Amino acid sequence: MILSMVSNSSTLYIQADNVHNGGGGLLLSSLIQSNLASYAYLILDSRMPLNAVSPNQCLKIVPPSIISRLLVQFWLITKLKPDDTLLCFGNLPPLFKPKCKVVLFIQNRYIISDMPLNNFSLRVRLRIYVERLWFNIRCKAVHEFVVQTPSMKIALVGRLSRLKLDAANKAVVRVLPFYGQIANNATKFISSDMGGVKTLDFIYPASGEPHKNHRNLIDAFILLAEQGYYPSLALTLDEVNYFTLLESIWLAKEKYNLKISNVGFLPHSQMFDFYRKSRYLIYPSLYESFGIPLLEAKQFGLPIIAGELDYVRDSVDPFDVFNPNSPISIARAIKRSLDLPNELAGVLDADQFLSQITSSI
Repeated sequence: MILSMVSNSSTLYIQADNVHNGGGGLLLSSLIQSNLASYAYLILDSRMPLNAVSPNQCLKIVPPSIISRLLVQFWLITKLKPDDTLLCFGNLPPLFKPKCKVVLFIQNRYIISDMPLNNFSLRVRLRIYVERLWFNIRCKAVHEFVVQTPSMKIALVGRLSRLKLDAANKAVVRVLPFYGQIANNATKFISSDMGGVKTLDFIYPASGEPHKNHRNLIDAFILLAEQGYYPSLALTLDEVNYFTLLESIWLAKEKYNLKISNVGFLPHSQMFDFYRKSRYLIYPSLYESFGIPLLEAKQFGLPIIAGELDYVRDSVDPFDVFNPNSPISIARAIKRSLDLPNELAGVLDADQFLSQITSSI
């Protein structure tokens, strides 16, 4: 583990001034609750909940502004000593090359992969372009890269190779998956009423970024409705940030009488009750650096239906799989999981084909 590399004579700095929610926030919360992190110097976003931070913790709180984050970069130069370790937890290497060892934890696939950004807003596209440029220019300062899955390692090594930095930089790329709270949460969940009434067929706990693939998922439910099947689905979309997406979902729901509900953004602890009520976790996301809901479902014994993708197989063995780019494939997987008939197209012989042609004349 990275933290074990830090001796008593040195200091571990955990820089996470651009992390406060989503999967990154959950991982950071788990990290700062660990025993070894209690001796680290934490650099946190002011929006990050501090309930997990020790009262005696060395702490620097950073407001969410460009100027504040640039000032942190200068502050680090004055603080870091050669024997220290800087763990950059927010996907980006330091702006300046420090004297100490630098470990970069990467969990954002968009930064290291040339995935299209067409469906993002202009503001988000600009932010990702800047982060990609930042990574490309400053990754030389990194001594060790850390990712959570083999597929992320492949993507990162490919990026470094294209930048022609892997041989010159000689940085190590390690796969170190972690999620410190999952064992305790799983124990509580499994010991509770797992045999209770399942009021939901499927749950998809995800934000509304384009790669989460809600469009194809909803199209699959429309196909099912056209065939007379109406399974239930719960989503966790923030109504403010993803209003446009939700509006299109509600229009489809009304037109096709879909049984889709949105519980909105929930604190992580409240999600387990929805896991308990659901028959399956469905996960059509196109890209993930880790996929925390997959790990949780696995620990909690909730069957998973997901895309046949590397990041899924990195973490779990799903109950069923589908092509996430095909609403038809998603719909068929849903029908298989619910033991609904999957009608196959019959094949005519030549006489039957011509008979059909002539009968229509």
